[in-house]
Amino acid sequence: MGFVPSLAMLFTLAAAADPTGESGIHVHSGKDGDDRCTIEKGPNDLVSRDGPLVVPENARAEEVVALRGDVTVKRGAVVKKVVAVAGSIRIEQGATVTEDVVAVGGNVRISSGARVGEDVLALGGKLDVREGAQVGGTRLAFDLSIAGVDVRRKVLEELHLEGCVIEPH
Repeated sequence: MGFVPSLAMLFTLAAAADPTGESGIHVHSGKDGDDRCTIEKGPNDLVSRDGPLVVPENARAEEVVALRGDVTVKRGAVVKKVVAVAGSIRIEQGATVTEDVVAVGGNVRISSGARVGEDVLALGGKLDVREGAQVGGTRLAFDLSIAGVDVRRKVLEELHLEGCVIEPH
């Protein structure tokens, strides 16, 4: 099928970790054809796999990542970045994301009264930014189908999410 991004590439593009390497999500792909990956999370990061992830009201977090699950950021919560791979994202009224919101293979909804400091991207999904929501950067959404073929499904299959192990770093 040509170019298919790796999970590590998606995280680099969608939610690059702190350049100092001291905090944030780090993804290490397998080597020599090995499809396994390791996701290292910092003490202030939230990561889930195969299920929903909810950032509670008034909580604080650095990077919030869901693999094959939806993310909801509740009222009063403040997070740095939010990423969902094969899931959707909802930022509720009164919630703040200081940097980026990225859904790969899912939708993004930014409620009225919510704030996103930088970019919002829905790759293979829809973007719904309600009136009264604040987005400080680019808003971008695009479908991943070509001539009626669902390219999104193929990309998500090639990511090999079932092989990812989540570890503290």
